[in-house]
Amino acid sequence: MWVVIAVVVVALAVMRALTPKQEAPAVQDGKTPTTEEGIKLRKVYGTVWISDPSLVAFKKMGTIPIRSKGGKK
Repeated sequence: MWVVIAVVVVALAVMRALTPKQEAPAVQDGKTPTTEEGIKLRKVYGTVWISDPSLVAFKKMGTIPIRSKGGKK
């Protein structure tokens, strides 16, 4: 009985020592693309290679908080 408990304790200690340390992910910087004013927009029909693409619109995406499913608001 004591041998089994000792093996379990040693196994837990080894498992704890060998688990990798986890770090929280770093916050990423959002990079908004910029364009020059007055650039003529191209109309592209089909699949073609564009050497200088232009940005027509950009929507800033925010974060939505996670709500609990418990029903409390």
